[in-house]
Amino acid sequence: MPTNWKNAYLPSTVDDFNVYLNHGYHGAFAEDQWKATPKLTLNYGLRWDFETGLDNVIRPHRLDLAPRVGLAYALSDKTVIRSGFGVFYDRYSMSFIFIMYPQRPVQIPGVSVPGTRKGSDTAGWILQQMTPGPGGLPADAAKTLVLTGQLPPSYITGPCPPSCTAGGTLVDPNSRTPYSEQSSFEIDHEFRTGLTASLGYLFVAAHHQVRAENLNVSLPVGKLPNGKDLFNGPLYDNAGLLYYTDDSGNSIYHGMTAQIAQRYGKYFSVNANYTFSKTLDDGTFTTFVSTPQDLYARNLERANSNQDVRQRAVGNFILAAPEKSFLRNFELSGIVTLQSGRPFTMFVGYDANNDTNPVTDRSACPPETHIGATAFRPWTCA
Repeated sequence: MPTNWKNAYLPSTVDDFNVYLNHGYHGAFAEDQWKATPKLTLNYGLRWDFETGLDNVIRPHRLDLAPRVGLAYALSDKTVIRSGFGVFYDRYSMSFIFIMYPQRPVQIPGVSVPGTRKGSDTAGWILQQMTPGPGGLPADAAKTLVLTGQLPPSYITGPCPPSCTAGGTLVDPNSRTPYSEQSSFEIDHEFRTGLTASLGYLFVAAHHQVRAENLNVSLPVGKLPNGKDLFNGPLYDNAGLLYYTDDSGNSIYHGMTAQIAQRYGKYFSVNANYTFSKTLDDGTFTTFVSTPQDLYARNLERANSNQDVRQRAVGNFILAAPEKSFLRNFELSGIVTLQSGRPFTMFVGYDANNDTNPVTDRSACPPETHIGATAFRPWTCA
């Protein structure tokens, strides 16, 4: 057998199992600081980011300009106000680009399937196109791959049944770069030497987040007893899961913070802070359970995020050894974190709405199915 654990495919087929991208991140920025008055200082700048090397998958967008501004104003010798706003661009999610890159395009007679990359007709990984035909079943093709490191030619023999095109991974070619808008306001005050306190607010809104869906779902054909849509299986009988990612995701965060710090002499300090916040999103996690429960009502996905930590308190101390003692350069520190539980979604465990996906159907806990619990209260619908 020419394959083994060290080399799972023949050397002559290396290009069929690897992705070669000349991919790069580029950025430039300009910034300035202006001390307008003895009490007021302004910082402002502009950043430009762009990616290269993804043109076969995503149409390039090279105008990601991110302005930022901040100010600090001294109300008095002991009180300072700080505020700022900025736009921050992220990078494309590469996971699904790497997954779909070596795949052959899904072929459905009479249908133009979106999200296939340029040049995918000659991609090496063609198992998702294997259908019953002259070469046998898909399992036969997989067996041949394992034993010989070779794949049979791609073939599509017609509509399903008897021939069924397996699913594929698709990426919206018009996806834009994810970015966030962030603003903050904080007031700091020194009550006495060594004792400071601050109160602040942080706002973060993220846009063009990657979000997944299965395109192969029929139109609704009725309603379930709980009022949710009922489907009639797949939209295309001769295809499986069409896992499509686009940039339609959004999230928003509001957070209030309070902090107090006390320093005792040169060697001991304590700090405590508390955050009260709320995070909402519309399903921005690219896992199968995060695909929408209803493809045609994706707006219903907006709810408490699974990153929503409503309350969080952190305390810490640092004790430093005297400089002229035998323990010099040693520190003793500790930290304690208390936080409320994260919400999660309760699923029924089967395909209740007949959309062919058994992992997205949620329980009928109104108005949504997010369940939350903390050490201070039992499980409740939230």
